[in-house]
Amino acid sequence: MKANHPGKIALLGYSMGASTSLIAAAEEPVVSGVIADSPFNHLRLYLEDHLSVWSNLPQFPFTPLILGILPGLVGVDPDHVDGFAAVDRIYPRPILFIHSTRDASIPISNSESLWEKHKDRFDMWATSAEGHARNYPPLKEEYVERVTDFLEKL
Repeated sequence: MKANHPGKIALLGYSMGASTSLIAAAEEPVVSGVIADSPFNHLRLYLEDHLSVWSNLPQFPFTPLILGILPGLVGVDPDHVDGFAAVDRIYPRPILFIHSTRDASIPISNSESLWEKHKDRFDMWATSAEGHARNYPPLKEEYVERVTDFLEKL
């Protein structure tokens, strides 16, 4: 039997994929909702504070140098990878943010700052899982339940 209407589309992303999902949903109104597990909120702001975490290079002089050459090197301006602007364009579609309070790579404050923009439509699940974007394996049952509940409400 063929459906008379298309299904709904939701995006699920982890870490950079979560931020990418937010930006994609902002550009594509057919996306009904987003599950963003451990996103950063704004690429330039995030890299200014945490590039040294990922690169193991000293903050100065490497972070300013890398940020200076990044747009020409990869063709992306870190100021245009803006989760704050994305969530405003997604709203009123729902977003479920998932983030650990113990994430040392991308602090939970990144998700919280995005969630706080539209608490009436966005949900936030703060976990205490160890590590970055590692909420699923140790919290598998609750993770599946929360994601399924979110998707069923779309």
